[in-house]
Amino acid sequence: MSLDLSINSSRDLTLELCTFFSNLTLSDLPADLIQMAKASILNSMGCGLSSSPSSLPAAAKLYKAIDPLSKTPRQATVLGMHERATLDDAALLNGMSMTARFYDDTHLATLVHPSGPPLAAILAYAEVNGLSGQDVLLSFIVGVETGLSIAHALGLGPYKRGWHMTSIVGSFAAAAAVAKLMRLDAQGMATALGHASSMTSGSRNVFATDTLIMHAGRTAQNGILAARLGREGFGSTTHAIEKWIKLISSTDEGTDVSRIAELLDAEKGERCWLIMENAFKPYPCGIVIHPLIDAGIEAHKYFFKDGQSPLRNKKSEDALETFTKIEATVTPMTIRLCGVQQPKKFMDIIFSSHHGLIVGLIYGKGGIREYSESVANDALIVGLRDRVTLVPDEAVEDDQTWVKFWYVAADGTEQVKEIRVEHALGSLKNPMTDEQLNAKYTDQAAEGRLNEGDIRKSIAQCWAMDEIPNVQPFMRLLVPGPGSSS
Repeated sequence: MSLDLSINSSRDLTLELCTFFSNLTLSDLPADLIQMAKASILNSMGCGLSSSPSSLPAAAKLYKAIDPLSKTPRQATVLGMHERATLDDAALLNGMSMTARFYDDTHLATLVHPSGPPLAAILAYAEVNGLSGQDVLLSFIVGVETGLSIAHALGLGPYKRGWHMTSIVGSFAAAAAVAKLMRLDAQGMATALGHASSMTSGSRNVFATDTLIMHAGRTAQNGILAARLGREGFGSTTHAIEKWIKLISSTDEGTDVSRIAELLDAEKGERCWLIMENAFKPYPCGIVIHPLIDAGIEAHKYFFKDGQSPLRNKKSEDALETFTKIEATVTPMTIRLCGVQQPKKFMDIIFSSHHGLIVGLIYGKGGIREYSESVANDALIVGLRDRVTLVPDEAVEDDQTWVKFWYVAADGTEQVKEIRVEHALGSLKNPMTDEQLNAKYTDQAAEGRLNEGDIRKSIAQCWAMDEIPNVQPFMRLLVPGPGSSS
């Protein structure tokens, strides 16, 4: 029995998309789009620095498994590491580290983390070939938009059936980005996407395991290979996206192949840019946990920082004798995706809504330290997580939560305090500012052991990416400073 993947259309939507992107120049793009691309690049590089093989145990295991120092030529930077790697290994390692802590960007409408796969491929290829910051910016936008165009056409049906959206569209995104760096024409780029369509994989059944952090890195590697094949004339279909979408989805799940091209306006040479809906995470965990962390932080201010606190002189370390019950009303997806009540290992912690709420309450923040295994296994945190109940409510939006805290007041009576978060920090209606992104990057780069001078320089140069003639010196800012050890 054969599978009918014929395309009953006079249009080649993949080729249309590739024609638009292969002809695109940086001067065609609006200033706010370029600024968003710079913000997305800065955010992802910071994520990579905080999750390098030198700072994250799972990343170190992957580094050992692929044995990068046994291969040559090692011309590409591995974020947060002194030692370079081959182009392909650097793409794998950097793609892994950009996404490993779940601290990377999120396109909320499609549930794709769009930047890691294309950026990891771009930085490796651009560094080895001495390309410019303008090349990086333009190819990054092409890669992100390609991946998001496909996710936009797919809808959320595949995600609900267990596919990891970032992984299944990431190879397309990386392939288009590298094809743009190679200056392939529309036919060459479409052919690269044809090869990428046979490299797509990644399911949600590996969430909360080390396998998950392989996804973005592997898609970056796939994209480089697919683009190379396209460059060498190794043939494939130019209907790749349409055929692939037909294979993995169906119209009754909200899939609409025509959406691939509906964002284009060929006559005006314009596009509705999906990257403009990109969102950045203030906390290193599943995005549905963020409103809970915000609620915890607000509760910390109310109970432990305000001179008028109903607890009087109680401190956060007294929380076990203070809080008798905590009830959080959340979207049902929060419970399905991030319902781990008592996490012990790193990959469980980032999927624990209970943990996010409690560290916000106790520490008044939810950064990398608060998501460490030592904090997760602290007796105070463990005890309080047991007092948290998640209540599903379809009326709650993904960036909302309503949390009730039952506590023993200074007069000995039990009281209830409710905190409502309408739009979590990092959501489209409450986005992180450039200053907050700089601060996030600074913390992450310090985790990757960059020195203060290189942190400042890399921030400044990223925001001026279009002025960099050759990215090789820039990439060397992203390794540990003098006196550090890998």
